[in-house]
Amino acid sequence: MPAHRGRLKNYLLPRWGPVPLNRISAKAIDEGLMDLDSSRTGFPLSPASLDKVLTALRHILGEAKYQGYLAENHAAAVEPYSTAASRQREPFILVEIRKLFPEDIDEAIRIWQSLSWYGYFLMQWTCGLRPGEVGAFMLQDWIKEHHGAVIRRALENKTLNIKGLKTEKRGMTDKLESVLTLLEFQGVANDKLLFTVNDRPIKAETANKHFNASAARAGVDLQSRTQYCLRHTFYTEALEIMPEKEVEKMAGHKMLRKEYDHRKGLDFLKTAQPLRKIVNKLQES
Repeated sequence: MPAHRGRLKNYLLPRWGPVPLNRISAKAIDEGLMDLDSSRTGFPLSPASLDKVLTALRHILGEAKYQGYLAENHAAAVEPYSTAASRQREPFILVEIRKLFPEDIDEAIRIWQSLSWYGYFLMQWTCGLRPGEVGAFMLQDWIKEHHGAVIRRALENKTLNIKGLKTEKRGMTDKLESVLTLLEFQGVANDKLLFTVNDRPIKAETANKHFNASAARAGVDLQSRTQYCLRHTFYTEALEIMPEKEVEKMAGHKMLRKEYDHRKGLDFLKTAQPLRKIVNKLQES
């Protein structure tokens, strides 16, 4: 089926190509699919699109089971993403976001337990980044004179190796810059990973555990939602107040419908001040 071949090429092989089939658990499938962006727009895939990718993966693992390579098709255990039962795939509402990221810095540190953890999750929400992209962030990526950053790296969750991104992502907000300023004042090295646990890179599983505990302190009922939903929330809200083409550029994709944008990341930051004001307004509303 041509559509399934496209999903294999664009989503499944880049994510699981090097992984042995018997190492792909239901949990890994669920979290891996939640981490996918559209190959066209750069936005997180919609629940309906995720279901189509999940269907393709079910066919592949089902055939592997039939051929005797697998004892179980773990993709069959993953709930469809467009059903009402899949609450964990839904974005947060802004009332919940305000509880998670209060204006009062002392309250924010109480919720997240440290300034570093607060900044780690705040970057996911205010920039629409994946956990791995935030995990590879360094202060040297922060371009202060243009009030932004160009994200070119990400952590590979299983190995914690740093890999390059196919497309750059850009952006930053006043609230996040204030946190980065405080972390810089604390003496974090400019060319080292900014967010670590015991000087080691942060694994997504560790971050999810911390996210669950922090949400409870903030009085937010996650109902099985995870940190990945912060990124989904950013794009959901950004598309409400910004032109889709501008959000696509922020997401880092070169292709904008039928036209192309060959500007470099720094050039985008230089000309994006009006967009930055809009995104700042989103954080304040």
